Amino acid sequence: MGRLPLPLDSFVGRNTELGELQALLSRHRLVTLTGPGGAGKTRLAVELGLRVQPRYPAGVWLVELAALTDGALLVQSVADCLGISEEIGRPILDTVTDTLAPHRAVLLLDNCEHLVLPAARLTEALLSRCPHLRVLTTSREPLDVPGETVVRVGELPLPGSRRNRTRTDLLTSAAVRLFVERARAAAPDFQLTDENVDDVAALCTRLDGIPLAIELAARRVRLLTVAEINARLDDRFRLLTRGSRTAADRHRDLRTTIEWSHDLLEAHEQAAMRRLSVLVGGFGLNTATAACADGRTVLAEDMIDLLADLEARSLIVPQRASAANRFRQLESIRMYGRERLDLADETDATFDRLASHLLRLAEPIVGDDMLHCYEELEPLDIERANLTATVDWAARVGDSRHLPLAAALGRCWRHHGQAAEGRALLRTALESTGPAHPARVAALEQAAALAAGQGDHTEAMALVTEATRLALGAGHPIPLVRALSTLARVHLSCDRNADAYAASARCLEIVEPLGRPLDTAVCLHNLAWTALQCGNTDRAGELMESCLPLYRRHSPHPLPPEWLHTAGAHALARKDAKAAEQHLRQGLRAYLVSADSGILPVTGVLTLESLAVAASQREQPRRALRLGAVTSALRRARRLHSDPATERELRQALTEARARLSPAGAREAEREGHALSLPRALDYAVHDVWQEHGDGPLPLTDREREIARLVAVGLTNRELAQRIHVSQRTVESHLENIRARLDLRSRAQLAAWATRHLGAGAPDSARG
Repeated sequence: MGRLPLPLDSFVGRNTELGELQALLSRHRLVTLTGPGGAGKTRLAVELGLRVQPRYPAGVWLVELAALTDGALLVQSVADCLGISEEIGRPILDTVTDTLAPHRAVLLLDNCEHLVLPAARLTEALLSRCPHLRVLTTSREPLDVPGETVVRVGELPLPGSRRNRTRTDLLTSAAVRLFVERARAAAPDFQLTDENVDDVAALCTRLDGIPLAIELAARRVRLLTVAEINARLDDRFRLLTRGSRTAADRHRDLRTTIEWSHDLLEAHEQAAMRRLSVLVGGFGLNTATAACADGRTVLAEDMIDLLADLEARSLIVPQRASAANRFRQLESIRMYGRERLDLADETDATFDRLASHLLRLAEPIVGDDMLHCYEELEPLDIERANLTATVDWAARVGDSRHLPLAAALGRCWRHHGQAAEGRALLRTALESTGPAHPARVAALEQAAALAAGQGDHTEAMALVTEATRLALGAGHPIPLVRALSTLARVHLSCDRNADAYAASARCLEIVEPLGRPLDTAVCLHNLAWTALQCGNTDRAGELMESCLPLYRRHSPHPLPPEWLHTAGAHALARKDAKAAEQHLRQGLRAYLVSADSGILPVTGVLTLESLAVAASQREQPRRALRLGAVTSALRRARRLHSDPATERELRQALTEARARLSPAGAREAEREGHALSLPRALDYAVHDVWQEHGDGPLPLTDREREIARLVAVGLTNRELAQRIHVSQRTVESHLENIRARLDLRSRAQLAAWATRHLGAGAPDSARG
């Protein structure tokens, strides 16, 4: 018995999910598959039904609801599917439940999102009266029925971003396999080749791994190359049409699929959906509220529930590789929302609200405060893509916030070593703004620091000289201190270390009388660094002994990696390589979780260089040369220049390391360093464990193994944080990193992996 359609094409990917769903359906009587339109919920549900059908003697029955518009007819639709005739004078629901009650069967209610309430009521009634029945539903939002187990059907796994990908590497991605199979069905001579692997990877990534979009794109290979399809994806709603003639109307093109979800929303939900489209870099609650809440259509106090509703309907999804509670719109949904935003004539008003929010986050850069650590920059830095879009908008409409927002973005790019982008942006902003703009000093500082980072000393000095002159004239101490700090940085880049020391000392003289202990600590640290560059090791030590306790006493944040780098550099100057390694490794650990992004902050590059020096001092020449090769590649890729004193120290250390090896051995060590991906390079730098077997999966650290074991014994993130004495956010970061390294998608998969590879029972830290 049972009526399930036999699929006409192959089922690609999601085999792990199928196994998990079979187990869930055996334990729970109601399982709902949710996800965005086109994610493949129906296909997955049918495949699941076919696999479990032998366990249910009364069959697995598919009830298709997409064409049903009246919820009152839902019960009759179920009865018709089951072949149950109506009895005169008796409610049809009673007849259906009496028929089903003695039997083991599965009822698959497909596409419930437009009939959520009647579907929920029917499901609850059926399950309460039919003890042997299982109900499997697909919907773009849950039914919210007691006992419901919700499984989100998301994007297919995307190809990794590591260098030199091969066809074999790419075919480990289900998204790529789906594209290749459907492309071959459309054009039998289509092949995945070394020439098109990057184009295929980019296409699947830009389409967010959504099966419908990938399948529609694959049909276009009859006429276009993959590169040509990619080039047209900005106009994807015209391109991704002409699905199968027998597909449901809402699945024949991409626009209709998204429109189906949009039209089910209330007016305020539609407004939020379109306003969120300006947030190209994802969003948390505060940024979403800033963009959406206008006090009329959307209220700030309603945003938590509004975002929850949009997430439940799969119109926003958790942001990948995000430790914070951040979400994003899938790119096709975002582009649809942006069309709607323009049609509603709300683009400028939305960006106006967003600009005011981002400017508040930028206060330590453009206001009367100082930046003390990355944690104070982070709220703005995580909005970097949104800030870029807002700067573009402000420039386009001539908004006065263009310059301060550009200065703030320049500071973020400076942190990440993206100097070329920052310089071009700030040059344009400065040229388009008058000399009396209050943010001009901040913009000049950032432009000068970026120019110095690329070795453009003449421009850097001209910019910082103007910044210092304007700050002196304004008479505000903190902007002047920031300008003088930048002046010291520029002097260091020009090998004028004594001038740098004088500028840093002037900063301390200005700040100390203000009674601002954290500002004083920052100036003490900066002076310690310049003292080191001058070769005054004793003075640097005295200053570090003053600034470290002051910072710890007054800051809620851990010591910044920059300060740990300075402590390590000071230990190197004293020839205490062991102490140096401890400081430097501790500072580098902060970047382990984010290494997969491919961008290492400038401080991370400096720390790797100092670790190379430490390795040379400890007579570890191969390690020194490997790390030196890594940093050389990083600097070359971003055109980052070292300060002369730092460069001399590294050059001498690497010369000594080469002298301890044969010429062939030195070349081999450098080749090995150049071959390292950034995640593997950081892992090697922090843990000093060299793997000979190429660029495969990274080993877990001791802490990561501990966390994996704790997940396996069932601890929640909050319980994990309490057990290992870190913040819950840090736990989330570790878990994201672990899943990325092991290519696992769920907590259940991680628990199974830990049980299999690390052994059952308590983690190391819990054992006596």
